[in-house]
Amino acid sequence: MNQNRDNPQDDRRALARRMEPHLRRSIQHGMGVRGSDGADIGTVERVEGAYVKVRAGGGTHWIPEDQIMRVDGHVHLEVGVDEVAGVWVNVDPNAGEPNDLHEGHERSEVKGEGRYLRNEERNGRQ
Repeated sequence: MNQNRDNPQDDRRALARRMEPHLRRSIQHGMGVRGSDGADIGTVERVEGAYVKVRAGGGTHWIPEDQIMRVDGHVHLEVGVDEVAGVWVNVDPNAGEPNDLHEGHERSEVKGEGRYLRNEERNGRQ
């Protein structure tokens, strides 16, 4: 996913960033996403697997975490606004795979739905 696979130093930097848990934890919903040129790209929805889900240009896109340069008040990417369309993914790359970050939340929603249905059934019997 790194644009320049011929440079092993770029690969090592990307791998090092991927292994920094504080980088992932510092990305928050609603943060702005900026290109390497400083231009605004979009807004973070959430982190999903090895991607950051971003709302940009009227749609949803997934940016690989190896494209993140740094995180401060914004998520700064390795690529500029003109190059970002070449690195983001337009369909959910995690579709069909369990998402470890949101698995507990999804289970609680299903559990709550079951309670809702039981209450509806109970109310229907009265």
